[in-house]
Amino acid sequence: MKKNRWIGWALALMVMMGAPSVWSAEAQAPSLDEFLKQIQDKDGNKRREAWEKAGPLGAQAVAPLVKLLVDYNAEGVTNEQRDVSKAAGTALDAIAHYTSRPEAAAERKAINAELVRLIGAGQPEVVRIKALFVLASTAGDESVPAVAALLSDPDAKMRERVRWSLERIPGKAVNQALLAALSSATGDFRRDMILTLGQRRATEAVEAILGEAKSNDVGIRVAAIDALARIGDPRGREAILDAVQTLDGMQQKTAVDDYLRLADNLAVAGNSQAAIAIYRGVLERSKNDTARCGALVGLGNAGGSEALPTLVATLDDPSLRIRNAATNALTALKGTEADQSLADLASKAEPARKVVLLRVLSARKAPEATALLRQASTDSNMEVRVAALDLLGGLNDPKLEPLLVEAAEKGSPEAKSVALSSYAKLAAGRLGAGEKAHALAMYHRILDLADNDNIRRTVLEGLAGIASVESLPKVEKLMGEGSGVRDDATRAYIAIVLAMGKTDKKEEAINRLKAVAEQARSTQITQRAIDGLRQMGVETGGFAARVGFITRWRLLGPIAENDEAASGKAFATAEKIATNQPVKVGDKSLKWKEITTDDSQGLVNLQSLLGSGDNVVAFAYAEFDAPREREINLRIGSDDGFECWLNGQRLGGKDVARPVKADEDTIKGRIVQGTNRVLMKITQQAGDWGFCVRVANTQNRPLDLLRLGEAGR
Repeated sequence: MKKNRWIGWALALMVMMGAPSVWSAEAQAPSLDEFLKQIQDKDGNKRREAWEKAGPLGAQAVAPLVKLLVDYNAEGVTNEQRDVSKAAGTALDAIAHYTSRPEAAAERKAINAELVRLIGAGQPEVVRIKALFVLASTAGDESVPAVAALLSDPDAKMRERVRWSLERIPGKAVNQALLAALSSATGDFRRDMILTLGQRRATEAVEAILGEAKSNDVGIRVAAIDALARIGDPRGREAILDAVQTLDGMQQKTAVDDYLRLADNLAVAGNSQAAIAIYRGVLERSKNDTARCGALVGLGNAGGSEALPTLVATLDDPSLRIRNAATNALTALKGTEADQSLADLASKAEPARKVVLLRVLSARKAPEATALLRQASTDSNMEVRVAALDLLGGLNDPKLEPLLVEAAEKGSPEAKSVALSSYAKLAAGRLGAGEKAHALAMYHRILDLADNDNIRRTVLEGLAGIASVESLPKVEKLMGEGSGVRDDATRAYIAIVLAMGKTDKKEEAINRLKAVAEQARSTQITQRAIDGLRQMGVETGGFAARVGFITRWRLLGPIAENDEAASGKAFATAEKIATNQPVKVGDKSLKWKEITTDDSQGLVNLQSLLGSGDNVVAFAYAEFDAPREREINLRIGSDDGFECWLNGQRLGGKDVARPVKADEDTIKGRIVQGTNRVLMKITQQAGDWGFCVRVANTQNRPLDLLRLGEAGR
């Protein structure tokens, strides 16, 4: 396997590099002496240049190259010898590949003659193996007798390599040679010879393999039925069926798989009647769901109307897996006759089966489906009605719109929900066809009728795509407190307002987006609004503070985790941190660095501001004013862990490794009237490093720090 991977890599590399000598018959070959000197050069690039140009050298280079081959694992072999051997082997592959040109039959025969000479018993093993490997891709009928003669080699490993090579050589001559050698083969090698005949689909070997299928050796028998299944000859059916009925355990499971493989091959060959008989037999006799599913799949692919009774009967199977497989098989059946037969069955079926058949007809896009679904949408059975209404949406037929509207307005709650969902699908179809005005009216009608948030979300997504100001009143109505689709509605609202900004109402659009940015509870919504303002050229630097993020900090770090200063005690207990004074950290003196972040979520990127480092900490200090004392929440995101102090009191912390995510942790605190002091310690294990802090009320509604007081000083 290692040798095969090397050759595959080498040939792939030749393709990528476009080596002309391999692919072009007009390529100029170097002289043999120059080539042999270069292929043995110590420089790997020169060796590569040599094998890239080896193709046109032909048969004359084969013997000199094989002399350079060595057993990589042999004692005393140097790395240099291995490298040269690899290059020589790749050159042989390049020569063989070069002779694959249609006009190169004479060159190919000459090379094969050289290779056949090298597989003899007197040659070194590494040479014989390489020659067999190359012959697998170049040999023709004239080389087969010499290769096949080695099927009786006394070395079992060599016999196996010969079998492997023959399995890959095309032509009937190989089949005859393998068949002739089968009678004298024994044990595992006999089994592998049978499998090889199966892989080659050697129809001339069927009678001999039928004999092997009667063997008392279970391994031989199992190999024989596998081969018969792969060959796909109807004569193998009885032998494989006998194995299914008489073997047990894993051997029986294998026999059933082979029985199905035989049916598949018969179906491909056009013998669908024989295939269908096998599939039905497996369904009737097997208790294994996997085998039965395989039979149903086969019936769906090979059968027509004649398979319908079996598949429809299986829709009542106790196993859900089998019922689903039968449904898929009915969907896969070919032919318009099957459509009409399914429609006839559906019109007379009991409700549960009717639902399944309606789904099958819809999936098949049968012409009869629309009329049946219209009729079923008013069926007395609720399950049938709901299924029909659901499927009608998938037909994308505008003529169905009145029917679905009526069902939504007058139907049961279940029917109403499904009808609106299908109506939304039709609206999406109208939108996809470029009929925006019609789609808009449909979406508005759905919002007037819908009482289901999932449907509303679908509609809001459609309205965001249309982005019409006509939708604003309906969308704004869903943006209020308590709405289950508030964020979805706000996203649609932002899309509409962005479209408004491209008209003469740009100022109104800006004011609307500012209001969203300032009032939204979701950081994602805030970010969308801010991004929209930036698109319209609005400066957005102050919005983070308006939605509670502390944006002005003084930073100190990085400090090694094992340093005494990393505890933060000196800062946490101070009444007011003297950020204008340097801090002694080990043998260094660090200064507090004043920064203002313009990130919309107040993110402070410590890695870019303080430099990278592993297993370090940084401190961040900020002050903000408040008009009165009150309970608050500090909402924190950190990469990695953090500790937090408010006015000298430790509020909490977390030792984690994670990326920054705004509002990931919430800790309670109490601010005082006047100046409040926030101290953060942010730990860093490796990679990115940063944090953000937001001030909110006890209901987690952000406080406007610009109104509270300056967001840091």
